[in-house]
Amino acid sequence: MPDEVKSTACVWKPSCDPTKKMKQKKKKGKKVKVEITCDSFFNFFRNIDPNDEEAIKKKEELMN
Repeated sequence: MPDEVKSTACVWKPSCDPTKKMKQKKKKGKKVKVEITCDSFFNFFRNIDPNDEEAIKKKEELMN
C-alpha cells in the first residue's frame, strides 16, 4: 500500500460532483443548503497526506 498519493484534481461542472451532495438543513428556523461529502469511487483520485490521521485510520482498517 502506498504511503503518499498525489493526483490531479477532478474539475466537475457545477452541481455535478458525485463526491458531494447538497442537503437542506434548518438553521435558526431557515432552510439552508449544505454541501456534504459522501463516499464515492472518485475519492480514490484525491491527494492523500501521509500525516493525515483519518487517512492513517483508513489504511489500518484496510490492512486488517
